[in-house]
Amino acid sequence: MQEYIYCRSWAGAFKEARNPMNEEEAKKIHETLYGISNQNVQGGFKEYTKRHRGGILQYTVLLGSLEKPTAFAQFVSNGIWVNFLDDKLRAYLEYSFNIIGNNKLFLDKAVYREFDGDSDKVSKGTLYLFEEDGRLIIDRETFLPEHLLEKATNTIDVSDNYEPFPVFGNFENILRQER
Repeated sequence: MQEYIYCRSWAGAFKEARNPMNEEEAKKIHETLYGISNQNVQGGFKEYTKRHRGGILQYTVLLGSLEKPTAFAQFVSNGIWVNFLDDKLRAYLEYSFNIIGNNKLFLDKAVYREFDGDSDKVSKGTLYLFEEDGRLIIDRETFLPEHLLEKATNTIDVSDNYEPFPVFGNFENILRQER
């Protein structure tokens, strides 16, 4: 089984993990966020959320090391955001999963970015927006040397966009790059 590192969030602009936490604390947040076990949270849900970021309850799982992760998954109340990082800690691939039902996720957004050399400046990007009925919107954007935007729509089979909700500690599937 893969080893994971937990923190409150990944600060992309600063390329660092914010507020590292232990596995037990991350598990409590996971259980509270997704209604698995509220009684284990000391003081109850209301008190717990007050103590964490002004009521915003979230945690992040890092793959790799605390200083140089290769990917991370941020767990928030309405879904999971997954990012894959290059060797300069830039998010070149991003997936967004919405919670759509009991223990079910739907991949509703994918973003691929290219960067200008070694800088953090995005030179090109492609956004894919998926709907459960099969509609797909694609935005291809070039930022450098000049701004260009191409839009396309299509209808596709989205059956592979569904994902079972991960049990805490079993993040291999949600952190899968190839989809």
